Amino acid sequence: MAEKLGEYLQGYRMQADYTLRRLGEIIGVDHSYLGKIETGKKKPSKEVLDKLISILGIDETEVLRLMGQHVETTGVKLEKENPEGVDILYKLTKSLDDEGRTILNNILIQVKLGLDGDNVDAQKIAESLAKLKNNTKMVDEG
Repeated sequence: MAEKLGEYLQGYRMQADYTLRRLGEIIGVDHSYLGKIETGKKKPSKEVLDKLISILGIDETEVLRLMGQHVETTGVKLEKENPEGVDILYKLTKSLDDEGRTILNNILIQVKLGLDGDNVDAQKIAESLAKLKNNTKMVDEG
């Protein structure tokens, strides 16, 4: 669980274009501690986690889920309103290896940022989609 949380946090940190050192300075912790969180070797303290959620604009519900805590979400509503879309995403996710899931996570972060009104790099999204397409083919062939 800590490993998945670390990957999730790393994706957001990289999306925000922070180095471990810079984010550590902002939060007030050593960058090596953040690195250990990202690799799943350490769990973040509540204080550090709250700061990461705030600074990186992370979905607190997803963080709690990744930490193994049961959280009532609106995913059920999404599934009822668009079952085909949820099914497609589920099948896509299952068809990806770890690298592909990381690529998909970064694409979804970009899309969310765009929906939130932030400027996003359309070229970067297109390149990531091409990588994702190649990754899906490699897994299907493997």
